[in-house]
Parts: sequence; structure tokens; C-alpha cells
Amino acid sequence: MESDYSGQNVASNFPAVLVISGFDPTGSAGILADIRVIHSEKCYPVGVITCNTVQNSKGVTAIKAVDAELVRDQLHSLTDDLNISAIKIGAIASIEIIDVISDCLMNLPGVPVVLDPVIKPTSGISFLNKEQVPYLGEKLLRHVTIATPNLDELLFLSGDAADQIDRSVKYWLESGPGHLLLTGIINEGLIIDRLYSENDDGTLEIKEITKPMHAGKNVHGTGCFLSTTLACALARGNEIFEACEYASNATGQMIANSVKFGEGSEFWINA
Repeated sequence: MESDYSGQNVASNFPAVLVISGFDPTGSAGILADIRVIHSEKCYPVGVITCNTVQNSKGVTAIKAVDAELVRDQLHSLTDDLNISAIKIGAIASIEIIDVISDCLMNLPGVPVVLDPVIKPTSGISFLNKEQVPYLGEKLLRHVTIATPNLDELLFLSGDAADQIDRSVKYWLESGPGHLLLTGIINEGLIIDRLYSENDDGTLEIKEITKPMHAGKNVHGTGCFLSTTLACALARGNEIFEACEYASNATGQMIANSVKFGEGSEFWINA
């Protein structure tokens, strides 16, 4: 069978997106889902697994971090050889791997980095404990282009209460990323994703992306899907708001198309 890409520069047509995330055997989140998203976005997936999990549609029951030296060697091998166009970071289950990722990102200036700060799944045990979470912010946020927390993750990392969103956003932005996409705000039948960007003069710019809320839908992997789609958009050269809008709307469509396989959360099929 002949290739559809004969005579073309395939590498330039399919930008490589590096995903650093956990293995979720359901395929609706984690590195399996990342690969599905990146392929559908016509980018090329390369990945490093940070942890293995035992989980199904009802939640996570076990997490085991991968050896940090193996993660280091895999990251160095990939980044020394390939032209990485964007990076997405998902679940991490040890401070040693946080250090490894931080060291890697120091050597990749200019590559857009999306952090999906997966601290605790909707149902099940946490990836990081209360003492480890601040270390995630301290070591990684300085290297990140944009973080995509939901409200619980936003507040958990900064240690703030639910009525202190503005203070939490300030903490995140002061820690390094120029942009923060607060996802999944529910308001009057709508889902709002709110982009906070720090301007060069220190002022804060806020833009909102709204989409219909699909009542009764509890879909596994929405944060993973959004952040990986966003990384692909950045890999293609889109500006931040354009990339966020694209990823947010794609996630809304994905939720609408999700289906129920097991007894718990629904899984996504396609966008």
C-alpha cells in the first residue's frame, strides 16, 4: 500500500507532541487518551509514562510511580533526537519525577508546555499527597506556558478557600506561567472556561469561553482531553486564546458524544 505522504516533509506536517503522563487502562484518560487525541489532531505522539494505575469507570484503586531514572533516560533520549513542538504534562506520582521533568524542561526553552495538574481523580486515591502538592507548583510552574486546573485543583495547590479564586490565580501566575485556563466553571446551564493572562505591564486580562452544559454527563478524562488538544493547537502555532477556544469547544463536543461502558463515569469515543 502506497503512503499518502510520498514526497512530503512528514515531520513538518505532523508536529511532535510529547506527553508526560500516567497510564490509565480505561483509555479515556492518561497516556492512552493523549495518544488518541494527538492522532486525531494530526500531530505525532511521543510519550513517557510517569505512573501505572489500577482503575476503571468507578475510580482509581492503586497508583505506582515509575522509576524516576527510567523517566529521565526516556525524556533525554526523546528530546535529544526529536524536534518537539509542544509538551503536555499530566499525572505525576512522585517528587523525584517532578524533579526529572523540571530538569528536562530547563533544556527546552521556547517549547510551549501545557500542565494539567492532576492531583486527585474524581473518584479514588490521590496521585500526590498534601505535602507533595506544593512541590509541584514550586518546581514545574516556572517552566509552564499555560496551566489548566479545574477549581478544586486551583484552590488545592495554592491552599486557598473557595471564596479566594482571585488570590489563587495570582499565586499560580506569579509562580511562572503567563497564562492559566480555569476550567469547568458552572453558571446558569453553561460551562465556562476562563483564561487569565498576565500582560507585560503586570495587568491581568480575562477572557471567557462558554459552551452548553450537558446535564447528567459525568465523563472520565475531560481535563486530559482538553489539555492535550490545547497542546496540539499550540504545536500547530496557534496563539494562546485561539488554542484555548479550540480545545474548550472540542471538549464540549467530546462530552456530548460520550458513552457509558461500565458502571461509573462515561468514556469519550471521539470529538
